[in-house]
This record gives sequence, C-alpha cells and structure tokens, in this order.
Amino acid sequence: SFIKISDAWDIANQKIENPISVAVGIIDTGVDASDGRHPEFQDVILNALSPELLKDSKFGGHGTQVAGIIGANNKSFPDPAKYEFPQMNGILSGVHKLDYRLELGKKPTSALTLYTLASTIDGLSRRGIKIINMSFANPIPVFSLTAYPLYSKLFSKKSDILFIVPAGQLTVFGYDFPAVDAELISPANFGDNFANVITVGATDITPGAEDKR
Repeated sequence: SFIKISDAWDIANQKIENPISVAVGIIDTGVDASDGRHPEFQDVILNALSPELLKDSKFGGHGTQVAGIIGANNKSFPDPAKYEFPQMNGILSGVHKLDYRLELGKKPTSALTLYTLASTIDGLSRRGIKIINMSFANPIPVFSLTAYPLYSKLFSKKSDILFIVPAGQLTVFGYDFPAVDAELISPANFGDNFANVITVGATDITPGAEDKR
C-alpha cells in the first residue's frame, strides 16, 4: 500500500491493449526455483547464465527474494479470493497482458571480481536484456581505484540498458552499515550521473517505523 503498486497496475492494464513481452536481468545470488521449492516461480520463464544460479548461494535467499519481488507469478489473478499466504505477486505479473522472462546473472563477491560483472552484463546483453537489476549488497566506497572507473565505463558503454542499483547499504567484513549516503558508494552514486541508472532506496518495516527512510 505504501508504494501504490496497485495503482501502477491499474494504469498499466488500462494502457496496454495488446500483449507485450519484456525480459529483465537479475544479477544476484541465484534463485531457489528447482525441485518445486517455490510455487511462486511456476509458469515463470526463468533462465540463467550458468546452472548454479538456479540455486540460491545466499543463506536466507536474497536473490530468490529479489526475483520474487520482480517476477513472482500472480496465482491470485483474476480472483483475489484465491490468494494463499504467503504467495507473492511480483511487480511484472500484475500487468495482465505482459509476457515476461527473468534472466539470472551472478553477482560479484568482492572488488576483485568486479571485472566478472562486465562479462555478466555482456552475457545478459547478448540475450537481448534491456533492464538489469543489480541489488547485491556489496557496494564499494567511491574512492576505490577499481569500482568507480569500472562502473562508469559499464554504464556509459551500455547506454541502451536501464540499470537499477541499490542506494545505501554497505557491507564490510560481514557487518552491514545501512543508510549510507548514496554519494559515498558505487554504484549508488551514479544515479544522478547517468540517464540509464536508477538508484533505489528502502523504507523500514519495523513496527512503529513503517515507511521511514
């Protein structure tokens, strides 16, 4: 209710007259979608640049959660009475005339593997991906001699791709530092430098502090 997604769906469903298709790249920890673990991904086209990405490498399933927010199926449509907790309706599935697929890439684990990120983005680009979500929680301080020039080159070179990047959580030696100024970390700091980069923040769900930045 806070992000008004139902209103967005209503607008989209009024505007789209004929079925359309879209593909979204997700660079994260993978998705636990095999062996029937998640009914939320049944009938969802889910491809991966490598087989290991069909199993989430992160305890707690960060990549699975992200993929669900973006593209979990909409089992409760068209009858909301059929909703079964905790079934998630993904953002894409709420657009009723939208055929979509999710393409998975592997997130970099450190600054030393950022160069593999460029290869991952190239791989998704070759598959026709024009939207890439990169919500992995290991942004790098802007003074890094590696991260800043690499991200800058990536976003500039791939100007035909829309990149979604996280705003402000910084993880250092396993400790999370939330709400870091987005201008101090890459790739968050590029949101106001490139037209094809959107930096996304978050709000709190702690009881009593709902919707607090």
